[in-house]
Amino acid sequence: MPFWASAESDPIANDEMGETALQAVKNIVAGWNLGNTLEATEGEGSWGNPCASRQLIDGVRSAGFNAVRIPCSWHTHLLDDAEPYTIDPVWLERVKEVIDYAYDAGMYVVINTHWDGGWLEQHANEDDCDRVVKKEKAIWTQIANAYAGYGQRLIFAGNNEIRNNVGDHDNWGTPSPGERKALEAFNQAFVDAVRSTGGNNAVRNLAVQSWCCNPILALEELTLPHDPADSHLMVEVHFYEPMDYTHTTDKRLYWGERKGFTADSDYQESYIDELFGRLRARFVDQGYGVILGEYGTKCHSKDKADLMQCDRYYLEYVTKAAKDNGLAPFYWDNGFHAVGTFGVFDRYTGKVVARHLHDGIMAGARSGQYPF
Repeated sequence: MPFWASAESDPIANDEMGETALQAVKNIVAGWNLGNTLEATEGEGSWGNPCASRQLIDGVRSAGFNAVRIPCSWHTHLLDDAEPYTIDPVWLERVKEVIDYAYDAGMYVVINTHWDGGWLEQHANEDDCDRVVKKEKAIWTQIANAYAGYGQRLIFAGNNEIRNNVGDHDNWGTPSPGERKALEAFNQAFVDAVRSTGGNNAVRNLAVQSWCCNPILALEELTLPHDPADSHLMVEVHFYEPMDYTHTTDKRLYWGERKGFTADSDYQESYIDELFGRLRARFVDQGYGVILGEYGTKCHSKDKADLMQCDRYYLEYVTKAAKDNGLAPFYWDNGFHAVGTFGVFDRYTGKVVARHLHDGIMAGARSGQYPF
């Protein structure tokens, strides 16, 4: 039985509208990403994963996760890439079906606009801003209307890792004034579009993103949009540091200075404590929910105990530190379960196939305590 499955600790929230962003975060034990699936631009299943199933989501729920982030593509499902930018109703129904897999299981659900060919994600600049905002408002108005009947456990996240592509090079660094202005316009357009549809969406919890979902740039560069709904705004950031550990299996193989796994001092436990503490002070303590929308590490080994212990410890530490500072953690799972991938579950059966990764996340989720 999962550790939360008792009358005293089961975090499934009441489905009535009105729950604040901080209350929603408090009810999220651990989140999981249905990555590389509904955001696949050539259609669900085109990036190597099977289509999402109720069996998979039930397996994720049984494994201890009570929230799922569903990255979604919309541009590639438009009937025509011109005004009024009508989304294919067949696709809206398919996304609803996947939402229902998780919602019916009592989970929180986050849907967004994710990659989507880059029409929004790579065009945060003054020249493209007005055109992108018009399309963004049209798409999010349709999404909001299509799913307006859902209660509080459905959360909308406007974008993903917003940046600007200049000469085939993405700006993952500090945005220019014009780029920052475009990001702010995108976030405001999203909030305005959803709130304008009224009903449940008038008080639905919404998540907006910093530049590239970079937590440092959230602290230094993010101006939050105006939201007429009080206490229903969230900030989304992502965390993968150190990248030469989390995204490689042939560079930095060990992490965990305090555990003696490595003598490295950069991007270790103290760095996470300081960064997440700053996010708490800047947003959480001011009443804004924070979603750690993506974090994780590639599996470094399935048979070498020391490497597996490092993977487990990294995920335990990040998950616990997130919760201790008021950030709802959502592990990034790209669907594949092998050395060099992020996969935790068999996407066909819903069974855990990377036990050490799963156990690290759950240990952190169990020991972490939200500060509210």
